[in-house]
Amino acid sequence: MNCPEHGDTTIIAAGEYRCIRAECQWIGKLYRNPLFKQILDEMLELHDRKSSDYAQDTNVYSNFERCARDAGISVDQVFRVFKSVKLARLDELMDSGKEAKNESIEDTLLDDCVYSVLRLAYWRSHKV
Repeated sequence: MNCPEHGDTTIIAAGEYRCIRAECQWIGKLYRNPLFKQILDEMLELHDRKSSDYAQDTNVYSNFERCARDAGISVDQVFRVFKSVKLARLDELMDSGKEAKNESIEDTLLDDCVYSVLRLAYWRSHKV
């Protein structure tokens, strides 16, 4: 792992690197599972992109809360329904061998992960 600006690095601790140039503040981290970290970054990007389309700027859960009100169920139940739809779609694609036409299997898996993290974040932010 190299400094993106200067290309120089030195190890400062197990798994952490910094640029050897004193004026540079870059610190990098070598992750134990870089692919896992990449997927987490993709999830964050997907959430930010979709959230701007689906939710109010002042409330990232507004779409889930609206669904709960409209259906007369809790927000947690809405998350369960959304996840269930994703998993049913995934099962259909994987079990039937159909080729996805609109959303790839990978996209569906990412969406499911994002719903899980959103559910946890909602739960944490609304605990009494």
